[in-house]
Amino acid sequence: MRNLNQIRLNGKVTSGDIAATEEALGCQFTDEYKHFLETYNGGLFSEQVFEFDDDETNVIFLGINGEKDLVQINTLYKEKLPSGLVAIGMDPGGDLVCLSLRNNTKDRVYYWRAEEEPRKIENLALVSESFNSFLEILEVDD
Repeated sequence: MRNLNQIRLNGKVTSGDIAATEEALGCQFTDEYKHFLETYNGGLFSEQVFEFDDDETNVIFLGINGEKDLVQINTLYKEKLPSGLVAIGMDPGGDLVCLSLRNNTKDRVYYWRAEEEPRKIENLALVSESFNSFLEILEVDD
């Protein structure tokens, strides 16, 4: 996993905190994402800009019991997101960065514009084939 420079922290979490979050959301995170939560627990990083579909945006990662809470945000968007996807970040406009937990697309990272209807995974933009490769494409915000 890439080392990132945190600007805003959410506080440390334990494997028990992660397990409780998985239970609350009714899912099981990938090992890559669990490692990210254990190391950083989301937050804001210097490396926050990513490009997709001839566009670019910034991401603030959701955390456990943080300013942008994983359970709270996913509960809010539960009826709008396709099953098997979990929101892991958001941009300043409220659009979501999502991690697939589906067997056929597991660990892929998608972007959802809030004004679009996301009920089908085909309506989201694929950003990266894996969570770790998503971290690799993040650029420093100037």
